[in-house]
This record gives sequence, structure tokens and C-alpha cells, in this order.
Amino acid sequence: MSKNGIVAALDVGTSKITVLVGQPTEEGLSIIGVGVHPSKGVKDGVVLNIEETAGSIRKAVEDAELMADVEVESVFVGISGTHIQCTPAKGEVSLSDGVVKRQDVSQAVDVATAITVHSDREIIHILPVEFAIDGHRGIKEPIGMSGRKLEVRVLIITAMQTHIKNLISSCRRAGLRVSEAVLSSLASSDAVLTPDEKELGVCLVDIGGGTTNVAVFHGGAVEGTFEIPLGGRHITRDLAAGLRTTLAEAERVKKEFGSAVLSNTRKDEEVEIAPLYSTGTVQRVSRRHIAEIIIPRTEEILEFVDEHLEKNGLRSLLGAGVVLTGGSSQLPGLPELAEEMLGLPVRIGSPSGLSGLMDVVDSPSHSTSVGLLLAAYRQSALGDFQDVKVARSGAGVVKKIKRFFEQIL
Repeated sequence: MSKNGIVAALDVGTSKITVLVGQPTEEGLSIIGVGVHPSKGVKDGVVLNIEETAGSIRKAVEDAELMADVEVESVFVGISGTHIQCTPAKGEVSLSDGVVKRQDVSQAVDVATAITVHSDREIIHILPVEFAIDGHRGIKEPIGMSGRKLEVRVLIITAMQTHIKNLISSCRRAGLRVSEAVLSSLASSDAVLTPDEKELGVCLVDIGGGTTNVAVFHGGAVEGTFEIPLGGRHITRDLAAGLRTTLAEAERVKKEFGSAVLSNTRKDEEVEIAPLYSTGTVQRVSRRHIAEIIIPRTEEILEFVDEHLEKNGLRSLLGAGVVLTGGSSQLPGLPELAEEMLGLPVRIGSPSGLSGLMDVVDSPSHSTSVGLLLAAYRQSALGDFQDVKVARSGAGVVKKIKRFFEQIL
């Protein structure tokens, strides 16, 4: 955060880099700058080339700075990828004087987080799920309550240290400090889910370019997160191979003529497809054939979601159904396909609730960046910005526990 209250968010995706700049107002947060640039050096949510990634970040930052007429110094950055792990943990302590105090909660969390975390991993979030006092569960705010024993159930989100380091290095090469690294699916959930949905139970499916990030909520808390190594880019590659055309042409065809259900297409409706090579001949392909190439991959993504929900006993928690977001969620027919395969109500989630340039980013493709900006805004109100340092130090876990308290108080 800068001295004038400016906050910024950075979403490093497989397809694009997005930078948002926000300024607090009396009504809340106003978006004053937007920068979007094609992503280079990133694959499936992981930085593979620091220089290329830094160059893409720098260009997106420059566009956002020019629009906002400010200099961006630090950012909240999203982190995703199949290297992310979500581990449930429990801790309990005896209450010495029969009343829950803040230090009792801290001790219970210490016990819960005293699990073995491999030396190559870093804790990025400690998420409260629920508390129990003397066996009575479902308690969200235990401080001040009476009892003899306090239990806590948390989710510990960890990431590979090397991937975090490469992401931070890319930002630094672009002239930015990283104030906080936030799990992308959690950021997206803040931008598109309602409090009622989180309370009743909802599964957020954020379909990005290289990965699909999933988070399940119930009772207002996160019940689980997981990453699927498939996204919109895989659909595009399938089309490029199936139609024998370029990736750029396949992406255009997907956006303009694609569908996740056959009912939206007709065999006699044809579109022109540019050839793979300049010497080739333009071909005409039916929209139904395009859908037939797209559907197997979209079904595969939804099958992953379905299997995980079933395996982990999460389906019964989803009173509010499923919310699809991310750029690839806009594929026509996808909500209908998801409802059929998951057996749950489905809606498309777009970010909302901010002012200023909100109309520029009110698309599902910007859910993560808007959520990151909201996280930066909330943290600015607490006045606790620190540069992220990747190290397995006690101070790092203390900071995560501090975040834990901010979520329950």
C-alpha cells in the first residue's frame, strides 16, 4: 500500500497478466487503473521463465499506472497451480480459568499447525473452519465463551517454496514488492460469492487458462480447496489439433462459435477456419463438429470436480450449488452441462461491488484480480503490510496465525 492509500493486485495467469489499482473512497473501494497483457513465461499457474514473466508483468503495470496516474510499488499477488496442497488439521487445549481467551485460540491453532510440513513447502494460509467447546461444535467466534476444553479445526494451505520464490522474483524484476500471496480460488470467492452461498454451502469452480481452481464453502467457512491441471488452454489446444489450425485461430473459434452442449449447434451451420499454414486452404467446419471437439475436455474438467466432491464427502454440503467463474466459464452451454453432470444448480459468477472502472472488469475472467484487490483493501484498513519472505521461520507462521485471528474476529 502506498502512502495515499492506493492498493494494487496482480493476477499472474497462464493466458494473461492483470493488474488492478484501487483507491479507497467514502463508499468503499474504487478501481482507478487496469492493465492487462498477454502472459509469457507461465504455464499451468507456475512461473517457468522469470525474465519473460517479469516483462509481461511490467507491461501490465505500466498500463495500469498510466490509467491511474500513480506509481505502483507493492501488490497482492495470486498463487495457484497443482503444487498447492490443502491439509485439514485439529488442535485442542484445556481452558485454565474456564473462559476462552485470545491466547487459548492461539495455542489451539499452534497445536493444529504443529504438523509435519515438508522442508520444500511454505504455509500460505491457515483457514479457520470451526471451533468446539466441550464437544459442542459449529462455533465460529469462541472468545469469551465458557468451557473446559477448546478444539479448533483448520485448513492449512501450503505451496512449493520454489514456485513462490520464482513468482516473487518475477515481481521484483518488474519493480514490485509482494505484500501478500493469496490463494487464487480464495480471492475469486471473495469477488463472486455471496455470504448466503458461503453459509448454505457452495462449490466455486474457477476455470482459468492453465488450471481450474476449486474451493468449497459451508457454514461461512472454507471446507476444502483443490486444483485441477486443466483449463481453457487445453480446450484451445484440442481445437487446434482437431481443426488443424493455429492456436490463435482455435482460440478465436472457441470464443466466437464454441459450445459445451450439442443442443446449441446445427450440423448445417458452418464457419470458416484459417489453415495451419499460409499455403493451406480455408476450410469450412460445422459448429456441431466444433462442439464435439470441445465437449470431451469440458466433461473431463467437470468429472474431476465431481469425483473430488464425492470422494471427500463434500456434495451433501452444497445447499447453494455450484458457481462457475474464470474466463473459460463463459463458454456457452457450460452451466447446462455442469448442472447435468454434477446434479446441482449452477450459475456464472462475475465480480461486483466496487466502483470506478468496475464495468471494465465485471467479467468472470477478472474474478481473481478483483478478489485480490479486495484483499489488499481489507489489509490496508488493518495497516499491516509486510514484504513476503519465503522462509520456514517462526515469524512466517506467526504472521499466518495473525491472519487467522483477522478472519474470525
